[in-house]
Amino acid sequence: MINIDKEVFDNVIKVKPINIIEGFDNFNSAIIRDYGSSKEKEIEAKFHSLLNKLYKGEEDLIVDYYGNKISNEEFNSMISNLNEDEAKFLNRIRENKNNNSVYFKIEKVEELDLLLKLSLRSILFSTFYFIKDNLTIWSNYDYKFVIFFSEERSLEKYRMIVEECDLVLKDINIV
Repeated sequence: MINIDKEVFDNVIKVKPINIIEGFDNFNSAIIRDYGSSKEKEIEAKFHSLLNKLYKGEEDLIVDYYGNKISNEEFNSMISNLNEDEAKFLNRIRENKNNNSVYFKIEKVEELDLLLKLSLRSILFSTFYFIKDNLTIWSNYDYKFVIFFSEERSLEKYRMIVEECDLVLKDINIV
């Protein structure tokens, strides 16, 4: 993961709600969720499949990751839920004094998978900003992720990808 300055982030990312309410008011949106019959591990696998498909489709992904901004106690609690390699990776990110902002460009699918794992398990939420598609996925509780997008014509494309992963788009809102 490469740290991105807020100024660069602001220049590159077009769909960046300040908060969830502002997002619903100003951007096209929908809720990505499971149909309701799957077990937790199955739901997590579906979301991993979805974000990996989106990532492989464009490779330009920025995330907000607040692991460098939480207390040592909170950080240690967070990494206690991870395997040794994952914990070491996040420790390296935290120890790098050049990481001044919360924005990071994802370089490997494993980095995406790790931050998604933290989000899915409600340990530390991240937002996933897909640059090329002007698409933002806001992680949330109960396996209900919010998707914000700029172009209404992209809705069917996103619906197809979501459904390929055995998930569903609900509460579609076009502004």
